[in-house]
Amino acid sequence: MRRFHNLKRLSKCYRHLYWALMEHFKTLYTHYSLNPFKLLTCAFLGCNFHPMPLTSFCHLHILSDSTQMLYKPCNYVIKGAQAGPITCGKPILRSTVPALCIAHSQKAQKHLTRALKRNSLNICSTKVKLWL
Repeated sequence: MRRFHNLKRLSKCYRHLYWALMEHFKTLYTHYSLNPFKLLTCAFLGCNFHPMPLTSFCHLHILSDSTQMLYKPCNYVIKGAQAGPITCGKPILRSTVPALCIAHSQKAQKHLTRALKRNSLNICSTKVKLWL
């Protein structure tokens, strides 16, 4: 019972500090053009998702932002056309190696293990890492 009482007192103390910190952040963010406390929508035409912090675009449309430098498109080739290959284009972090989204990374992993099995190189799938 004493622990519960002490926990209750401690939570009251931190609740007060939490809201004081939030008020402090509100005063700091008034200098920026985007206010993280105001609900906005993505700047892409017809998109109703919320934008990521300090940007005007949601995760799906972040590549439309010409000033961002964190994301690049997925390089997985979906179709080969006469005009050139058609790639996935989903946003992934620029530091991701290989430059594939999660779904296509798993797909490429399956293709690699199948190719190794076909060529009589039976390697455990946990040991095969896809590094292109």
